Amino acid sequence: MFYRRLADLVVVFHLLVALFNLVGAVLVMVQPWIALVHLPLAIWVCAAHLVGWTCPLTPLEKHLRELAGRQGYPGSFVDHYLWPLFAPSVASKNSRKTAIAIGIVLGTMQLLLYGFMVVNLMDDYFRPPDAWQPGPVPALPIPSALPKS
Repeated sequence: MFYRRLADLVVVFHLLVALFNLVGAVLVMVQPWIALVHLPLAIWVCAAHLVGWTCPLTPLEKHLRELAGRQGYPGSFVDHYLWPLFAPSVASKNSRKTAIAIGIVLGTMQLLLYGFMVVNLMDDYFRPPDAWQPGPVPALPIPSALPKS
């Protein structure tokens, strides 16, 4: 029972890591220090999908399931848990091609978001200090509706 619960905690943590990988670049726009954690993770996840590495959390979860007396699943975490949610008919077919496609999509998404942030930072850095600044709004003459007596 203990090992099963521990394996379930690893799955929850794995899901949180996957979610953070997806939305981390958006969070960096709000809190730039998050890039210190997100950028290495995003690079590792993209490389793992493209090259075919296994996330260390997957064998850990499988091992804990075996210690709990259950059978581990074949394939990766994405193949077993995530892919059936989004495309059940395609699940576990062409797993390697799917992993490469995921790596390309994630890498492109991260490059676009981080590229957008770099362009904004460079724009702020290179903008001259006397560039357009909002100033006081000039008062408009308001004609009197009532005739003067």
